[in-house]
This record gives sequence, C-alpha cells and structure tokens, in this order.
Amino acid sequence: MSPENKKDPVILVVDDTEDNLDLLEFALKRKPVEMLRATSGKECLMIANDKQPDVILLDIQMPEMDGFETLKHLKANPATTRIPVIFLTAYHLLKTLAPVRRGETVLIHAAASGVGTVAVQLAKAWGARVFATASTEEKLALARTLGADECINYEKQDFLAEVMRRTDGVGVDRVLECVGGDVLVKSVTALAPGGRLMIYGRASGSLPTLAPDEFFARNLHVIGLNIGGKPWTQAVHRAALEDCLALIAAGKAKPVISATWPLAQVARAHEYLANRQTMGKVILTP
Repeated sequence: MSPENKKDPVILVVDDTEDNLDLLEFALKRKPVEMLRATSGKECLMIANDKQPDVILLDIQMPEMDGFETLKHLKANPATTRIPVIFLTAYHLLKTLAPVRRGETVLIHAAASGVGTVAVQLAKAWGARVFATASTEEKLALARTLGADECINYEKQDFLAEVMRRTDGVGVDRVLECVGGDVLVKSVTALAPGGRLMIYGRASGSLPTLAPDEFFARNLHVIGLNIGGKPWTQAVHRAALEDCLALIAAGKAKPVISATWPLAQVARAHEYLANRQTMGKVILTP
C-alpha cells in the first residue's frame, strides 16, 4: 500500500466517563489515529463488530463496565476475536512499576511470547538496549525485527555467560522473568548492582528460593506483577492509555499474533504451546 493510501489506525477506547473520553480525544487530535469511543461493554461489542478497529483499549477490571464479560464476548465472536485487546503487563513492567531509563540494559526472557514481543518493542521505544532470549533462531529473528539489540539462543548458549560477556562483566539493569526455576536463579546473577528483577510468571512451574544476602549485598530490587490482582485499578490503567495510543499511532508498537485455533482443536493449541512453537499471542475461536 502506498503511503498516500495508508489508513490511520483505528482505536476503540472504552471508558464509562465521558470527560475522560473527551480529554483523550482532545489529546489525540494531532495524532495520526482515528479514535472511536464507547461508554459501556454493550456499546463496545456493537462498535467492535461493526467497525473492526485495529486496537481496543479496555480495562477488564472495571465492574461498572462488565469488563471481563465484555472481553469474553470479544474473544467468542469470530468477527472480533482477531482484534488485539491491549493488556498492560509489558507497560507496567517497564513503566509503571519502575520506569525504564534511556540507555538502560533490559534482558527479556521468552522474547517471542505474547508479553515478550510487546516488551521488546516498548523497551526499545523508550531507549533501552534490549537483550532477548528465545529457543530458536526463527524466534530470535522476530525479536530482532521488533527491536532487540542482543539475541541469545538459550538452547545453544548459556544466557548468563552471554549477558556477562556482552556487558563486559557488568550485567543488565533489569530482567523481565516469567520462567522460574534455574532461569530465575541465573537471572539474579545476570543483574548489575542496583538492578531490578521483574517477576510476572513461572512457566516452568518452579519458583526457587532466592538468597536474600545476594540482594542486599548488591542493592538488587525484586518486583512482582500480577495484573489481575490489587492494587491495579481503573485509575492506574487509565494513566497508561495515552502512552499506548501514541506508541501505536507512531508505529512503534504492535501486537503480534502467533496462531489462531478453533476451540474444537484446543488440544492441538495446547500442544503448540507446550512445544514452545509460539511467536506472539495464541487465540482460540469458537
């Protein structure tokens, strides 16, 4: 598509307060983006089905918006299931909990996963030097296209040794960790003094005990994230909306969809996940 024919991205913002929608719409007037608005879950579903926006910004924890019920219907409708619904896990890991600084080094495990692909893009957009780990060269190629500066195939290389070699023995300023087990233990060692260990999962099923003395001796920080629990609220998520919209409108971030499976083939989808074949998000449709 030629530049003159390229359409601006269409973003559907769902909020129960008209004043908030007015403020956001005003802030986006000079951005290359078309904003649609909805004030209820029902209205969101109608607009999503009719207009097919590129992105939906929906706070699923808003009880007055029936957020979880709206999300369920969006996922269940073949007409809207492919629309990327922005979740703010990567944003909160890199911005809300501890803002990433320009020039900071960030190690992102499972860089080809759903959260990983977004985290690579956000960290790069905010000026970080991005280290990415993945299990195949194909996944690392994806990470490179999304902005990763240093790629490590953990099936062929010791990621800890590579991180230390490529940082001249200093280590990284931040690790985004969702694996657990030995990866978590080695991630602590990979941190530079004053570094941050951001834990948001344990895909291996193992969460080992970490030695406290290593943390206070090197002034390390451990920060956990469970976006489905407290203290995440409507107000906290709303503060991130404009940043997300600006990044998407500027072409600095995009959702990556790995595969779409019909619900009848859920076993195959689980096998796909278990075999670590994913590159981005996996979607199930009715």
